[in-house]
Order: sequence, then C-alpha cells, then structure tokens
Amino acid sequence: TGLVLRDGRCLGAEITDAFTDVRTRLAGPVLLAAGGLTGFFDGMTTGSRTNDGNVQAIAFAAGVRFGDLEMLQYHPTTVPIAGKRLLISEAARGEGGRLFIERDGAPWYFMEEKYGAGGNLMTRDIVSREIDAQGGRAWLDLSFLDRAVIDERLPEVRDLCEKYAGIDVTREPIPVQPSVHFFMGGLAVHSNHETNIQNLFAIGECASMYHGANRIGGNSLLSAIYSGNVASEEISSRKGGMRHPDFSGDLERERELLERNMDNRSPFPVMYMRDMLAETMQKRLGIVRSEENLAQGLSDIDYDLSIAERIHYDSSVMPYFNYSLTAILTLARATVTCALERRESRGAHYRSDYPKMDEALRFATIIAYNGGNYSVRLDKERAYES
Repeated sequence: TGLVLRDGRCLGAEITDAFTDVRTRLAGPVLLAAGGLTGFFDGMTTGSRTNDGNVQAIAFAAGVRFGDLEMLQYHPTTVPIAGKRLLISEAARGEGGRLFIERDGAPWYFMEEKYGAGGNLMTRDIVSREIDAQGGRAWLDLSFLDRAVIDERLPEVRDLCEKYAGIDVTREPIPVQPSVHFFMGGLAVHSNHETNIQNLFAIGECASMYHGANRIGGNSLLSAIYSGNVASEEISSRKGGMRHPDFSGDLERERELLERNMDNRSPFPVMYMRDMLAETMQKRLGIVRSEENLAQGLSDIDYDLSIAERIHYDSSVMPYFNYSLTAILTLARATVTCALERRESRGAHYRSDYPKMDEALRFATIIAYNGGNYSVRLDKERAYES
C-alpha cells in the first residue's frame, strides 16, 4: 500500500494482501529488497513478472532519490517462453558455442568475422548490439560439441531447452534474441544502504550502487549478500530508537483514496495499459537508443498517464493492479527521462546519436526524484562518495 513518511523519516509501511485485501501495519525501519523493474517490460525479461516495480514506484512517489535508472542490461542469448524469456547461460559460449545467422542459405558466424576467434565471448552489451544489428535474432549452435561436454559442463542449458522450448541442443541450434536481464539502477543509497529518507533502506537489485554502467553476473550475488549484511547491521544498531507510531490517520487517508477509486469505472482495461507500457519500453528503451526514439517513448508514457488518470477501477483484475498503475507509469517516465539526459554511450547505455563516451560524465550518476504531478527532477552527482 505504501510507506509511512513524516518529516523525512520512514516510520514503517502499510501492506495490503493482494488476494484478501487484509491490511497490515508494520512499524520501524523498512528494508526494500524488491528486485529489478521487470514489470516495465512485462513478460519480456529473464526476471520474474512479480517484480513489477510497484514497490520502487511507491518509494519514488514518496521522494526517494534514484540513480542510474537508464543503465539496464540486455542479455544477448534468451529464448521466448510462456510469460518470460529463458536465459541461455554465457557458459554455452564459454564452452565453444557459436552464434550465427543464415546468409545465402549458409551459416554466417558474424561475431567471429567481426571480432576474430573470440568473438562469441565479447561482453553482453556488444553481443546484444551485434545481434540487434542483424535483425534481433540469431542462432546459438552447440550441436557440434562432444556430447560429454554438454552433459558434464552444460546440463542446465540442455535440460532447460528441452523442458521449456522442446529443443535438443545436441542436434539443433538454439534460436536466441537479446532481452532485458538486469537493472543496474535503482534506489540511490549511501554506504550503509540507507536512502535519502531516514530509516528506509534498499538492497540487492533494487538498489543502485555496485554495477555502474555495466554488470558482471557474479557481482550480483556478492552485492546482494554484502548489502544485506550492511543494511541489517545498521538497522540492528538502531533497535529501540523508534516509538511505535500512530498509523490511524494514514490508514484512513488510504481507505478514502481506495474507495474513491472504486467508485469510478473506465473503458480502458488496466492490463491493456500495462501491456502498452511494456511495448513502449521495449521499443523506446532498447539496446540502441536515440534522442528521437526516447522522446517518442516519453510522449507515449505521458499519453498513458493521461489515460491512467481516468482509469480508477477495473473490476476484472485484483485491486492491486488498479492501485499500482499510475505509480509504475511515473517511474517508467523517470527512467526514459534519465536515458534522454545521458547524451553519451557508456556500458549498457548506447546512443546511436552519441556513440562515444563523454569524459565529463565519467563519474557522474544521474539522480532522478519526484518533481510532483508526474514530473521528474534530475541532478548529476559524482557517484556514491558518502
């Protein structure tokens, strides 16, 4: 439901069970571990659809500062399956897997032709851009590898492809395409993982701190464990320092808001609006970006927000989806705004109109925060010195 904030401090959270509508009041410091903003690309990412970004959107609306929102990583080798994208590990290429597309009726190993023998092992952002340049789809061939190598070194790839895509990797290539995989940006935190709101913490993928403009897979596990330890130690050190707040006024305001929303009806289905957002983000905040494309994405989201103002209740879905739509659209707008502001190419953020890195932005983090009435305010700061 939301965070309880007073005088720049987080006093707790109000949580509503999406299935039963039972509301619970929790007092004390709040730690957010909500994962990435995969709901922006609903069903088009390797992450869980349950991480829809609503928790982060609530924090954004409450005045929490966000950093590096424009930095999101596409993984070059995924396979579309029901509800998400199946990740094909880089281990497949590490063991000798080769990427190709068909040209003149024969395999063309485009990565090897451009980058040499090690072309298939280039970084995720480069491989994703090269596949995008070839139409967005390619084949990953493991079938020439010795069966023992596949069974001993790539059993997960073999089993997942067979179970979810019906592909026998020992006999046929895997059809792959880049998909959103990891969000380097998120809630801007200090070294103790506290946000600009006192007693509100963020850890793991929903926090922005460790990955910068790119990210190596193993770093995520390390950062999640470390950030969890740091935040828990900080919170434990404050135990007993907060009195139980009176939530009655906050709950009453939320109840009135929900009742007003449920008194309205709209011809626009909420899930249709979410699908529109996913399509906009996929098309406008893609692997290769430009001023024109990003500006159109901003316009599309502004249009969605204008419609969302008239969508207050869709009885065909759970109240949660009604409740969270506007906040998610607003944070998506902030993400596109940050990508527009960073007029350079760096790591996973590639601008066709600004293909080089800008030295002036080398250590700059673009900070976004709520400007009111769906607007976004931006600051450029040297990254995470405090």
